Amino acid sequence: MCTRYQFSAEGCRALQRILELARPLPGQSEIKTGDIRPGDLAPVLVGEGAKIAARLMRWGYPNPRGKGLIVNARAESAGEKPMFRQSLAVRRCALAASSFYEWDAEKRKYRFSLPGAPLYMAGLYEPGEGEERFVVLTTGANASLLGVHERMPLLLTRGSLRPWLLDGSAVKGILASAPPLLRQESDAPEQQTLYCAE
Repeated sequence: MCTRYQFSAEGCRALQRILELARPLPGQSEIKTGDIRPGDLAPVLVGEGAKIAARLMRWGYPNPRGKGLIVNARAESAGEKPMFRQSLAVRRCALAASSFYEWDAEKRKYRFSLPGAPLYMAGLYEPGEGEERFVVLTTGANASLLGVHERMPLLLTRGSLRPWLLDGSAVKGILASAPPLLRQESDAPEQQTLYCAE
């Protein structure tokens, strides 16, 4: 499950460019950077014709049961769920991030990143009341999250980003792909870097 990620354009040309392109529309608040939480407005990459564009969307679909937001969808079953089926077919997106966070059973916080590169998390979006909203797709965790959490965001590689956004025939393969190994860091001094795939 992914409930918080970081978007920091400082020192990253790709994230700076996304920030420049995702301009707020009239009535939208300023772009939030730093820690992005459910309910926040964040930069999102989408396919527009044959191009990739950046827009601002709010994280979380309204819960039809009336309480809270739905912020994640399982990659394995999104195509079977009425809430996500149409978005998976025609409204796929990618969330650019510096890193994402997970918490273990003891509520210790861990940060996961790809050294020297931004992360692109696969997502879905839908029109909402006056604004578009997105969810993050999750998949089974790989060795990077061992002992921390059993789920993680479905990460797109540089080579799969464009097909995910623009090519419906590539979706099935991307949903089943294994995420890359990540660097794992903890706030606990004795656990600064627990796993690093470099």
